[in-house]
Amino acid sequence: MHSSSIVELPDGRLFTVYYRGSGERSADDVRLEGAVLARGGREWSSPFPVADTPGFPDCNPVTFLDGLGRLVVAWPVIVLKHVVFDRSWVEEGAASGGSDGG
Repeated sequence: MHSSSIVELPDGRLFTVYYRGSGERSADDVRLEGAVLARGGREWSSPFPVADTPGFPDCNPVTFLDGLGRLVVAWPVIVLKHVVFDRSWVEEGAASGGSDGG
């Protein structure tokens, strides 16, 4: 687990995202995983997949709430050890607490 980012959701839950795999910029098994901690909770949820671009490593995620209260995760996808493009994911239900991502 590496390069974690964490944000408090409007309902008080904490969401974290990080990458995991066998080689940060060189292995195609590197993927993003997330977990949620309930408000007042003591244990994180089981990890769940956030992103896995087939054949390429996903790494260095950043998460935040945008101006509309949506949960955003942005990260680079590495191709030939160079950043080629960025990807992002927006959870529409984050503002209302409608989804825990898992």
